[in-house]
Amino acid sequence: MVEHHYLEEAGFLYVRCTEPFATRQIVDAYARLMADASASVYIGMPVFMDFRDVQLTRLATSDIRDLARQRAGLANDRSARPSVSVASDLGSLGMLRMFAIHADLQGVREETNTFVTLDLRQGVEWMLDRCEATATGPDAVIARIEALNG
Repeated sequence: MVEHHYLEEAGFLYVRCTEPFATRQIVDAYARLMADASASVYIGMPVFMDFRDVQLTRLATSDIRDLARQRAGLANDRSARPSVSVASDLGSLGMLRMFAIHADLQGVREETNTFVTLDLRQGVEWMLDRCEATATGPDAVIARIEALNG
């Protein structure tokens, strides 16, 4: 399952992935964002992907490559937006790094603007350094994320 929330005070789109999860759900979420007429949420904005509740090691390399290819088909411009992915374990972290490389090769996003970590705080701090945030610091953003996760 994929759900997203715009964290205005943080200046980024927060995307939470939970089981049951399929990579196609990410592409579908991007497609919905492109169709959304809301001015505050758009596909090129900074994105924070939370995969802490998903085991990505069950995916094959071809799944990751296909996800990057499908995402590339949604927009024809290379994004320089910052992107953070927080993984649940080292194997999932490796899969997310592989996606970052494939996304760069497919022309989706510059790999140098991507940060993959196991640590929520590290991800939030990296993102806040790159966004137009009004939040008072990482603690406020982390509290908001944890509140969204119930």
